[in-house]
This record gives sequence, C-alpha cells and structure tokens, in this order.
Amino acid sequence: MKEGVEGLAQVLASVDDVAAAYAAWNAASPGWTFGPQLAWESGQWVPTWASIARTQVPLLLEKPIGWTAAPLPGLAAFRHAVQAEIQYLEQAHAQPSNAPYLCAFWYEVLHALARTSPVVALNTTVSAHAHGPRVKVQIISGQGTCWTRIVPMRLDALLRESQAFDAAKELGDGLSEDEFISQNTLVCMAHELKRASDHSTEIHMVFPRLALEPDIPAAPPVSDSGYWEAPDTRRLQWRLMGIIHCIQSLQIHVRLGAPSQPIPVSARIPPPAPLKAWHPTATLNLDVSALVALCSDITHGSAMDLHDHAFKFEPVLDQKNCTDERWKIWLLSMVGFWHVNLVSELRDNPPPVGEAVGDFGAYLFVCFVIWHAALRHVWPHFQSLPLEFGCSMLGLWWIGVLLDVVFADVPLQRLEVHDIQQQPGALSSLIVIVLVVVVLAINQVRVVRNSCVLPKFLTLYATAAVILGLCAAVPGEGLRLHHYVISLALLPGCAFPTWISQLCSAFLFGMFINGVARWGFDGLLQDVETIQGDATGNSALPSFAMNATSSSLIHWNPIPPSLTGSWDSFALLVDDVLRYTGPKTSYNLSSLLDTFKKEPSDVIPPSQIMQDLQSGVHYLRLAYSSGGTPGDFTETALAWMNGTFVPPPPGRT
Repeated sequence: MKEGVEGLAQVLASVDDVAAAYAAWNAASPGWTFGPQLAWESGQWVPTWASIARTQVPLLLEKPIGWTAAPLPGLAAFRHAVQAEIQYLEQAHAQPSNAPYLCAFWYEVLHALARTSPVVALNTTVSAHAHGPRVKVQIISGQGTCWTRIVPMRLDALLRESQAFDAAKELGDGLSEDEFISQNTLVCMAHELKRASDHSTEIHMVFPRLALEPDIPAAPPVSDSGYWEAPDTRRLQWRLMGIIHCIQSLQIHVRLGAPSQPIPVSARIPPPAPLKAWHPTATLNLDVSALVALCSDITHGSAMDLHDHAFKFEPVLDQKNCTDERWKIWLLSMVGFWHVNLVSELRDNPPPVGEAVGDFGAYLFVCFVIWHAALRHVWPHFQSLPLEFGCSMLGLWWIGVLLDVVFADVPLQRLEVHDIQQQPGALSSLIVIVLVVVVLAINQVRVVRNSCVLPKFLTLYATAAVILGLCAAVPGEGLRLHHYVISLALLPGCAFPTWISQLCSAFLFGMFINGVARWGFDGLLQDVETIQGDATGNSALPSFAMNATSSSLIHWNPIPPSLTGSWDSFALLVDDVLRYTGPKTSYNLSSLLDTFKKEPSDVIPPSQIMQDLQSGVHYLRLAYSSGGTPGDFTETALAWMNGTFVPPPPGRT
C-alpha cells in the first residue's frame, strides 16, 4: 500500500512538472498551444530543434502573451484522479486499487512525449471524420495524427472469455476458432478505432496487463487433438497471439506490458531559453530590407555550403517481404473476364471482341470498388492459411465465373414471374436458392451486428429497396435484377473476416465477372419487350381446323370476334421458316414445290428435293399476328402432302 502511495506521489510531481513545462513553452511561443516538442536522449529530456526555433523567433507584438494554466486538455482531470486515489489509499487502506493503471497511464504519456510529441489531449473522444463514429482515446499526440488506446484488460478476464467459448464449443453451439478471434472484444475495439481514423492516423493499442510467455511453441492446427488437450493457459496464449496478429493486420501497432525503455517520472523537462531582448531602432526599415535581400540571395543564389543543413535522403527500408494484395484482384478480374468472353460463354460466334473491350474499362473500375469496399477487408486475414484459403476461394470463384455452365441444368433462367410460372421446376429451384440465401443472410446479419455496424447496413439496404420499388413502378418498363447487380448488392455484407464471408465473397465476385463478361452492363430497367425476348407471352393461340385432311391444303379457324381488336392476321411457320403472313385461313403445301423450283440447289439434285417434299413430313406452327408482329406460336403440328394431318399438342412456343 505504501509503495502505491509513493508511486502516485511521484506521478503527481511529474504531472505538475509537465503542466509547468506546457505553460512555459507556450508562453515563450506566441500562437503555439501544443506544448513543447521533446526527445529522450542520454537519460534526459531534450527540446527538439523545432521547439527551440519557435521560442527564438521575435514577433512584433504590442504586449507579451501569457497563459495562466497548462493548455493540455485532460491533464487537470487526470491530476484530480491521482489526488483522489492517494486520499483513498491513505484513508481506506484497501486493495486492489487503480494505482497500477494510473501509473501505467502516465508512463505511456511520458513515452508519447518522447516518441511523438507534442501530446495534445488526454482521455478524450475523437474522430477523423466530420460526422463519423467517435471513439475513446487515452493519448493523442503528434498534433492529432497519433492515437494511443490503453486497454487495462487482465489475463484472467481474457481467460474467462476463452473458457466460455470452450464451454459453448463442447456443447456444439459456439463460434469457430477463427470467428472467436476475429470477434473478440479486443479485435472489435481495434475495428472501432480503425473506422474512426483515416489513412494518415497512426494507431497504437497498449495492453499493460497482458503478456506472452517466453519461447511459447507454435500452435498446432485447430483440428489437431493436441490443441484442445493443452492447458487452458497455454491455449489462451495461442489465442492471444492470434488476436494480436488480427489487430496488427488492421495496421495498428500493438504492445504488451510496459515500454522496453521506460522514462523515469523523476526526470524534469527543461524550461525554454530566455528570449533575447529586441529594442526598437531607427534603422528598422534598413534591417527589414537587409533581411529581404538575404532571403532573395538564399532563394535565387547558388547552393549553400552548409551540408549539415541540406536535405538528405534516408536509406530505403527493406521491402522484400512486403506484398501488395491488389495484384490478386487484378489477375482474377482479367482472367475471368476474358475466359468468359473467349472460351466458356461467347457473346456471339465469332466473339465480338470490340464489345468486350468497350465494357472492360468500366468493368475494371467496378472491380476496384469491389476490392476497396469488400475484398480488402476479408482476404488479408487468411494469408496464414494459404492452402485452405487458395482452394476455397479459387474454387468458389471459378463456380461463380462459370455460373451459367455449372448450373446449366437448373430450370431457372430469369427472375421473371412469367418465366417462373411457365418453366417446369423453376419454382422449386427458386425456393431452394431462396432458402440457402436466407440462411447465409441470417449468419451475415449476426456477423454485422457483432461488428456494431448493423444500423448503417440496414439504412443502406432500406434505401436500396426504396429505389428498387420506385424503379419497378415506372410504367412500360420492367425491373430486371441481373446477377451482376445481385452480386454487387450482396458483396458489402460479406466484408468481414470470417470463413463464410470469405466463401460468399469469392462466389459473388465470380458471379459479377460472369454477368458483366457475358451480357455487359445491362440496365436495371428495360422495356418489357426487351425482357421478354423470344420467350412466350401468354398471348391467344389460333387453332387448326380439324377437317384439314384434303390433299395438301391446310386450314385453320378464323380470328374470333372477341380478338379482332388485338389481332388482324396470321403467321405460319413451315419447317421453322415463315412461309405465310396474312388474313387467309388456309395454306397449300404444294406451293413449296414452286418455291424450290425457283431456288434450285447446287448440291442436291432437283428430283430428290421434289421427292422429299412430296413424301416427307412438314412441321407447322401457327400464331396470331398484329401489324406484322406475331404472338405466341402453337406447338408443332405434322402434315404430309398426301393429306395426313396430326394436330399439335396443347402448349405454346
């Protein structure tokens, strides 16, 4: 107890020294409110050159500027906490106390003063974005560019969390080992810091009460029985190593325990040197003119001979172990796109390379957006498992790229109500797909919720749903969800470092490549006729006359009075060739003989052609027509020139 009071008393004296130093250095540097910039050299505090220069530059002021308090936000509150803890220990004589944490906190403040001074705030909430999430940060230094988060969690608290996970694992109702590590309290805290920061912020997480055992052996695979037979403390050390690795993958610096070279709290910060007295002179204009001339000579003259003050190039750090993860996304993007266009699913025969090149630029831009919004948050977390990650990711990615080939036998072509109703088996296939998607979506909602970003995702998807509803209400247009649109909509929900997210993101990325490479960037809204294409449209069907058995003359029934407002003629296909369009209700098959006499073949003798026409079967399909545009055709009827006729079965084509 006595040691705790003495340690806090030393901390209190050091706090007062820092407060006095801030007041003195700021008073000597008009316009500067961030305190001294310091370095720790040879066991003592040394002001940096920039800090000294600010106190020696004279300013033309009517009166000096002074401060009555140390302008370091949070320092007074910390001093009050130290005083209150000293009084508590002297009166209550209780254990445990907050003394170890307060001392560790102040050691980190001194460490920040020596490493990234000036320190500008203590115990505050901060965000690098104007309207972004704010997080608790214990020390802000480097004029706001360096954040230090001190986490006072002890090993016993982490052990209880680990044992609770093991208990749930034995009951078969827990997370996987990777999910436990990626969703740990410490990792979630790191994600909060990363979301609140920007690319120029340096983040440090300090765990003064956590430590790793020396010479700890490498962890065996999770599937190995040796992993689960190890003592709880050893398994905790392995998990702690995984947690640290996961945090470091977010470009966050991690340190366990106290600094390797702690700064003694008894060290005092030197005051600024007294400013030389400057008195007004009658030659002020001459002095200013001389200063301007000197600056001009330095700027436009030859290089200075003072090599010690010239710019120097620092040696480049060794980068042989650095890897740019973006090469994977570009390689997969180009291989998948051109494989679909030139090998697996050609747009036409021969392939229209010009159309593919036209889509390629916009396609690469969207691939970069996919990497930035989703894949860069997932792939780097599985680099320690190259075999499992490579096989699972590439396997699901190839299935997505070859989507139409792999699922060619699935009776579901387009997500249109009309097509689903007409195609046998389409509804069952859709139900299976929806069930799989719902199960995966529930899991991803759980992951998003554990990452504390569920409200943001719900807002984005609700906005997208409203936009889709407005698009569906546009008259004369149909809403078509191409599978590249579906993949783009689902990929942000897979931007989390879990195995299921990794598998889903790989498949969805391949699905996007397949959609754009095969069909291009088709619009979300399309004309109903364009969507229908050559599919049937539930239009009325004509019927052949049942007495059409006289010689080679084919008869069909006229247009009923109830349909004369919609249709004005007929269209007849003979052997899949449009042979007749018009209002008549009959067609003579013998006219085929005259047609082929006028168009003789150079390969088949005319006698053989005539014989085949007279003795062979002919396939007939009939449809109503309006303005030259036919509706749905009947199923195929069979007819011979000898008068034999087989009516078509029910259905349409």
